[in-house]
Amino acid sequence: MVEDWGVADPNEVGKYSGFVIASYMFGQMLFSYPVGMAADVIGRKPALLIGLLGSCIFTFLFGFSSSFYEALVYRIICGSLNGIVSITKTTLSEITDSSNQGLAFSILGLARAVGLVVGPSYPGIFPPGSLFDRYAYALPCIVGAAVSGTGFLASIFVLEETKKFPPGEDGSLQSVTTALGHTVGDACRDAAAHVHRLATAAFAVVRAAGLSSWQPRHDRATPIDLENDPVNCADGAGEDEPLLGRQRAASPAAEDTHGQLSDDATSVTVSLGRKGPMTAWELLNDRKIFLSILLYAFISALYIQYDEIFSLWSRMPREQGGLAFTTSDIGIVFSVGGVSLFFYQLFLYAPIERRLGPLGTFKWGILFSLPAFTSSFILTANSCPAHSRGSANGLTQSFGAFSRMVGPIFAGNLFSWSVESGLPCPFDYHLIYYILALATLGIYAVSRIVPRDADVRVEEVLDPLTDDEDDEEN
Repeated sequence: MVEDWGVADPNEVGKYSGFVIASYMFGQMLFSYPVGMAADVIGRKPALLIGLLGSCIFTFLFGFSSSFYEALVYRIICGSLNGIVSITKTTLSEITDSSNQGLAFSILGLARAVGLVVGPSYPGIFPPGSLFDRYAYALPCIVGAAVSGTGFLASIFVLEETKKFPPGEDGSLQSVTTALGHTVGDACRDAAAHVHRLATAAFAVVRAAGLSSWQPRHDRATPIDLENDPVNCADGAGEDEPLLGRQRAASPAAEDTHGQLSDDATSVTVSLGRKGPMTAWELLNDRKIFLSILLYAFISALYIQYDEIFSLWSRMPREQGGLAFTTSDIGIVFSVGGVSLFFYQLFLYAPIERRLGPLGTFKWGILFSLPAFTSSFILTANSCPAHSRGSANGLTQSFGAFSRMVGPIFAGNLFSWSVESGLPCPFDYHLIYYILALATLGIYAVSRIVPRDADVRVEEVLDPLTDDEDDEEN
């Protein structure tokens, strides 16, 4: 595509192609979290409709791009709208339970399998002078736009809103702006409080070094009020409660007599007050949510690096250790992989997930090179209460986009260096594979410290309105 535009000489086509690919990830990284948070505030359906319509329009326009910079703009916008993937995951988690979540999320994972099978099969042979000869990349984009358009129409007439609004909130403009105000206010409060703590710690180090006699105001006057401090005690929690002030109490069925998660647990109950979705800082301070985000980011980088390195290595001449594959040969390999992935996702994943749970399936999948994305989706959905699930999925998507943007740069440069260095094994082309293997073991190690109750869904119990809040509402 870049070569057809004539924007660069053949030696620089790879660089400019990388910009086009990275621009999509850049837009996704910046906007997935805001899109997910919007779904927590205005509802899943409105946010999904906006994203699908925009994706339909700009995917279509990308196929008819006539210049490099025009394509770059369209790709950034498409990536920004790709935050709807996080809304799709959120909606799936709200219409499923532990008995059918594996099947539902495995169907979501079929998109990659279909892309791997159909993508390399695109012939690109049309009569000279025809529309698809002049715009050789328009047809796949038209198909993609049609899929988004079909999803848009289906969402209008079939999809129901899955977000459960708290008492007194109905998704109206007034309640939406109120919830958004709470969210922005919480973010500003948390940011100010953490800046204060960092400044206090910094001056404590300076005083310890004997470089200053300055003391923070609370050291010279009254002690910190732990009951009202916004950092040590969010939402009025006591000193012994978690940083976020959201006490997760397991239901009777979820705990045994020792307070541990029982084998037959299907959900963990969370009691929450009336406020907007959790901020990004709060999400990252929740251990389960943070680890699920970390796992998704790691496997996003790992899988895209494997795909890139296989393409580079298999094209190398046999005398250099490669397979001398043509572009068509590589396409066939990816298509075969897509068929295998399709079969695994559709027929094998759900029974395995019901047997081992999403966390167990992730561990075994990462060790034996089985797809682990689906398990990662479920872990994120299970770890977060429903009122912030869109934000959590959006933040996860943003971290994943960053990994997919940075990962190929690292892998590609390391592979090029190892080939050009002329060093013997293990510093030749094998080096990147050894590093990826070690990274795989590292991801498995991280999955071992994920709390066991990530296998069960966090169910939200909304606190009823108090009389005072009722009066304020009226």
